[in-house]
Order: sequence, then structure tokens, then C-alpha cells
Amino acid sequence: MGTGCMGCLAVAGLLVLAGSGLFVLKPRLYERGADWVLYEPPPREAAVDPAGAQQTERFFREVVALAARGNRLTGRAELNERQVNGYLQEVLQRRKDFEGIKKVEVSFLDDRIDLFAAINPAEMEHSAELREFAQSIPEIMRDRRMSLRITLGQSRVENGRLTFEKVSGELGRIPVPFSARYFRPWLNILPGGAVTADAVASGIPIPPRTKVKIAPTRIEVTPVR
Repeated sequence: MGTGCMGCLAVAGLLVLAGSGLFVLKPRLYERGADWVLYEPPPREAAVDPAGAQQTERFFREVVALAARGNRLTGRAELNERQVNGYLQEVLQRRKDFEGIKKVEVSFLDDRIDLFAAINPAEMEHSAELREFAQSIPEIMRDRRMSLRITLGQSRVENGRLTFEKVSGELGRIPVPFSARYFRPWLNILPGGAVTADAVASGIPIPPRTKVKIAPTRIEVTPVR
């Protein structure tokens, strides 16, 4: 994790620690303040299609396979956030190595993708996949409900790759600079192996001569004639 990430979290830890004096005098006020800093709810409740896992896996499998072979897309492919959230819900139910993740959901907005997770870092320390992330959080902050948000915005297609000009993260209400190492487990939860933290940094491979549109509630991939 970059020094910027550590700096932001260290400052947050100091603020929570400094507030411990307030806990003695005004425990309820302290709890409300700590919860406000460390947990920011999503702006809206994400829609979920319980049967969306198969469509999500098929979409990523087809697009990733074509990109790997250098083959063009023959028709339009579309994926909506309800299907992706159905997939993510199923993943959390079957993968024991994601212990401590209470909720994870995706929102497709106008040229922007938001990934939201509700987490308990103390529980995440038991997961080999998530332990490094959990231990990067100051200990005084770990055994609390926290939110994590990753935003991918201002997309463009160049040289067969989908890139994002604006990539950012927030832990609660604390800005966290993007780091491929830090956010790897959160992006690796998506299917197909293409939307990894490293790929976000360098560009996500897509089929040649392809246009990608991120619209409210959906993403569209179409061949350029």
C-alpha cells in the first residue's frame, strides 16, 4: 500500500484515538462520531437479480476470451447492475475466504462505476485474501463497521484497452489514494480475471474495434463498424 494510503489511515486512527477521551465523557456522542467517519452508506439501495450470476459470468467470459484471442465482438453485449449484484451476492455466500465482508455491490452510473462494500476489518484478519488489507487499518479502528468505496470514472478506449482517468477510493469518509496492491482483493471478486487492480492501473483488455459505454444501471460493449 502506498504511503498516501497509510498517511490517511494513520490520521484517521489518531482522530479516533483522540476522541477516546470524549468516549469517557460522552460515549454516545463518540460512537456516533466514529460511525459517521468510518461508515458512509451507499447513496441508494442497489437492485439485485438473484439469477444474475450466470449472465454476469457469461458476459465476462465471452468478452475476456475474445480480447485474449484478439477476435472482434460480433454483436452487442450488455450487462446490468442487477445481474452483477446477483453474482456478488452469490460469491459472498459461497466463498469462505471473504469473511468480514458483510455486503458488496456495484452501481453503474453515467460514465462511472462504483463498487461499495460494508466490512468488519477485525473479522477480515482471519482471511488470507484480506488479511493484509485489514492489518493496514489502525488497530483502534478495526473492530467497527466500516465502508469501502472504489470509483472508476471518465472511461476511454485506447489501443484495445479500457482505461479510467479517475480512479479513487474511500474508507468511510476518508479519501484513500488508489493502490493496485491495496485494492486487489476488492476488484478480484469480479469474474473473468480481467477487472483486476493491476488491469485498472494499466487498462482492461477488450476485443479490438470495440466501443464501451457505461450508462446508468448498465454497461454496453458494441463493435465499431
